[in-house]
Amino acid sequence: MALASAFRIKGGERIEEVKSKGRIYQSNSFGIAFLARDDNDFSRFAFVISKKISNLAVHRNRISRALSEGVRSNSSRIPRGYDFVFLTKKDITKKTTENIIAEIDKFFSSFKSK
Repeated sequence: MALASAFRIKGGERIEEVKSKGRIYQSNSFGIAFLARDDNDFSRFAFVISKKISNLAVHRNRISRALSEGVRSNSSRIPRGYDFVFLTKKDITKKTTENIIAEIDKFFSSFKSK
């Protein structure tokens, strides 16, 4: 199940802004670009999963669901007022959903506006 609309970044311009101006954390399966906003609303998320990762939509959708679940399971740890863009790597196709969620857990447990 996808994230609720209120928690998603809408528009490619904002995603590109976060990617270019934000800081980036790298893990084995993905990079996370993040940028603080000027408000204290809930943080917003975007998942970039290109066809370079997999030509099969089934695989890209599974990855998207795993990333969404990782974000949802860490909602209590996620600080307000940030935009996060998950940039997937080819290696993510070999990971199980549990492994992807564990990597997201690791990021948000150590996240202190880095």
